[in-house]
Amino acid sequence: MRNNLLLFILLPAIFLTVFGLLMFFDKPASNQLVDLETNTNQISNGDRPSVLSEEQINEYSLYNFTYSGWIPSWGSSSGLDSLKRNSSFLNIISPVWYELNENGSLKTRYPAQRQEIITTAKENGIRLIPAIAMFDHELFTKVLQSQESLDRHVDAIIKTVLDNQYDGIDLDYESTKLSDKPKYFEMLQKLSNKLHASNKQLIVTVIAKWGEDIVYPSLKETRQVQDWSEISLYVDQIRIMAYDYTFTRSKFPGPIGPLNWIDEVLKYAVTEVQPSKLILGIHLYSYEWKGGANEPLSFIANYMGNTNGSSDASSYVYSQVKNIVKDNEGRAYDFEGEQVFEYKKDGIYRSLVYIDPQGVLDRVDLAIKYKLGGVVFWRLGGEDELLTNLYNAD
Repeated sequence: MRNNLLLFILLPAIFLTVFGLLMFFDKPASNQLVDLETNTNQISNGDRPSVLSEEQINEYSLYNFTYSGWIPSWGSSSGLDSLKRNSSFLNIISPVWYELNENGSLKTRYPAQRQEIITTAKENGIRLIPAIAMFDHELFTKVLQSQESLDRHVDAIIKTVLDNQYDGIDLDYESTKLSDKPKYFEMLQKLSNKLHASNKQLIVTVIAKWGEDIVYPSLKETRQVQDWSEISLYVDQIRIMAYDYTFTRSKFPGPIGPLNWIDEVLKYAVTEVQPSKLILGIHLYSYEWKGGANEPLSFIANYMGNTNGSSDASSYVYSQVKNIVKDNEGRAYDFEGEQVFEYKKDGIYRSLVYIDPQGVLDRVDLAIKYKLGGVVFWRLGGEDELLTNLYNAD
């Protein structure tokens, strides 16, 4: 009788213990499954096609790979066409609609297509994060070194973003004095605090760097000011302009954004910044250099072996490139993911350097290799089929 009573008392306790252990071990597996599903949905952006294979989606399921593009105000007509054509996979567009005034206020550069660009972006769930362009360090120092102008600049940006219901702002400030570095970061901190308080994003576009001990050919002070690790404390994305390795003013033709160089830029970048905050800038334009009548131009693979010329190279979009190659006979070859076409026209030797659809895909693959947050294209408009591999990939 005593044994039966003891068994009667112990059985419920044993049952509850076993049940509790089963529930305990079951919970983490259930939570893990939910997290993986959430991350996979983020990277695929709902029904948006992706260049990533199913295997890559599983591998990179912990971050959201985005496709973005700039649309300059002066190229808004073709940019709008491109936006409509590529709306199925673009996540962010950055029309370049603003510049700086000396007192810190913003100068608008609104094109006739502005409202249609806004409408198209909203209808397709594409985030609208316009860019402010600045290339004059003398103007910028006047803004930064006057507290009144600096505060006016920050307030003007916040007001512009909120009044127009933008998703954020992109600062494309490409020339800054080293002496302005403390005030530059004061500006970033204030912008970051105010934008994030309103659930808006801050993006900073930077010039490419690939090490601390490099003798850079230009904008040395700007590159010092643009401390990527410090910038990353305040921003949602850092866009790296991984192009213009050979400048438009260079005397001889050379690569615009060679793959081996981009690899070095990204190798350095991920030591400075969390990779998911980094966005690789990819050029969609070409340069054409013109020489003399007697012999072809020399192709200079390393920028250090080039010199400044007396005039800028011509710049073309891909739709123009295709016509040049089709209408002329010449020598064509590949160099580090770019195409080089050398030909003679009107008695003058010419050298055209351009990117093709495979070259775009190769650069996207590099961004994936380093687990970056995405890519951004300069620029949308006239690129024809350059981007189709990204949403037609098997």
